[in-house]
Amino acid sequence: MIEFIVILTKDNINDINEWLKSLNEEGGISLLIKEKGWTSFDLVAKLRNLTGIRKIGHSGTLDPLATGLMIIMFGRATKKASMFSDLNKRYLATVKFGARTATYDREMEEEDLKNIDDLDFDKIKNILEGFKGKIIQKPPIYSAKSFKGKKLYKIIRGKQDLNEDIINEIREIKKNEVEIYQLELLNYLNGIGIIDINCSSGTYIRTLVDDIGQKLGTGAYLYDLIRTGIGEFDIKQGFTINEFQNLIKI
Repeated sequence: MIEFIVILTKDNINDINEWLKSLNEEGGISLLIKEKGWTSFDLVAKLRNLTGIRKIGHSGTLDPLATGLMIIMFGRATKKASMFSDLNKRYLATVKFGARTATYDREMEEEDLKNIDDLDFDKIKNILEGFKGKIIQKPPIYSAKSFKGKKLYKIIRGKQDLNEDIINEIREIKKNEVEIYQLELLNYLNGIGIIDINCSSGTYIRTLVDDIGQKLGTGAYLYDLIRTGIGEFDIKQGFTINEFQNLIKI
């Protein structure tokens, strides 16, 4: 267990009064669950309104289409963000096979459709084995990764004349080594697969899914994503925003 101050979870909810008292002095840390459709900043903004604390940080961004666990730091506890930044992440990914999208998720329309009549559980499972361990990843085309001080997605969306060679050159420069500890296909039916993923911090799940689809020859994109764990913390320990709001009224 990471030792600092009380990390408020559903396991130690009885410590809520002590936790609340420490917020304005020592700061505080809690586990929150981001809702689908919200940005990570949306969650932080909501928590600022609820607690009155302006300085709030988190351990890792989630895309708006994703939901799941975030470690939230309040006040002086934001100085301890580095304690959580390198923790492994766990995800439950819903993957649609037979097509790609420009964003590697369902934010954009399907393209490059493929016939997947011959695709089955065993074929996907065998391909997943090759992605376990240390791999090199390029960031998604539409990414929050920075290049020359500007977010990659802003560069691409802001320049209509940016050709594919320049995009690939930027992605090559920003590539990174990550590690996939676990990659297990839980279910596959009618073109939809559910994959349990345990990976190092900094792993792009969208890129991983697209690479899997390319290796299969069918294409694939991320349809849904839940972050189920961060390090030793599990989503079952986290609070929804409504639960947290009711809790701090005690």
